[in-house]
Amino acid sequence: MQQTAKKRKVYIDKNLFERIRLGDQDAFRELYELTYTPLYAFLLSYTMNQEDAQDLLQDTFIKIFKNCHLYREQGNPMAWMMKIAKNLF
Repeated sequence: MQQTAKKRKVYIDKNLFERIRLGDQDAFRELYELTYTPLYAFLLSYTMNQEDAQDLLQDTFIKIFKNCHLYREQGNPMAWMMKIAKNLF
């Protein structure tokens, strides 16, 4: 019998991006901890390879860190992050 993972909605405080922009490392750690699992699963569904997904995940978080100033608050932060991941793929 195959088990299916329950999808859990991730709530990301949009202020996290502002805090990250201001150099708050705890905010970036919080963002990482909130989004690591769904982003990894998303990338794994594309790559079908754990190592490739992990490499892309690292690249995704680097790009998010460097480009958090581009995030616009009217959008869904998780969708923005997944778009970065997909573009890197």
